[in-house]
Amino acid sequence: LDMAGSAIGILLAFILVRHVGSDGHRTVFAVSIIPISFSLPLFFLVHEKGETRGRVKGTLLEEISRLDGRLTLYLTVTFLFTLGNSSNSFLLLRASDIGFDGGDTILLYFLYNVTASALAIPCGKLSD
Repeated sequence: LDMAGSAIGILLAFILVRHVGSDGHRTVFAVSIIPISFSLPLFFLVHEKGETRGRVKGTLLEEISRLDGRLTLYLTVTFLFTLGNSSNSFLLLRASDIGFDGGDTILLYFLYNVTASALAIPCGKLSD
C-alpha cells in the first residue's frame, strides 16, 4: 500500500506538471505541502503502548549482540544489499539525460511504482 500511495502521489504530480508546464516544479513542490500539512499533525496522535521508562539502554554494539543471530544475519545482508542498490533517483536522472522531459520522467517513476506495487504481494509470497 505504501508503493500504491506513492504511485497516486506521483500521478498527481505528473498531472500537475502537465497542467502547469515542465518548468513548474516549484508549483508542484508548493502544492505537495497541502497533504503534508494534513498528515504531520497525525503523528501527535500516536502514542506508544507499554512502559519504556526505567529501562537503561546499553551501547549500540551491546544491543546488537542481544539480537537473535538470524535477525543479525538478515539485517547484515539487508544493509549490504542497500549499499549496492542504486537509487531510483539515478535512474530518473539517466532517463532525463537520454531525452525524456520532466513530465515523462515522472510518468516513468509512476510506472515503476505501479509495477512494484502490483508485484509486491505475489513476489513476496514466492519469496516466503
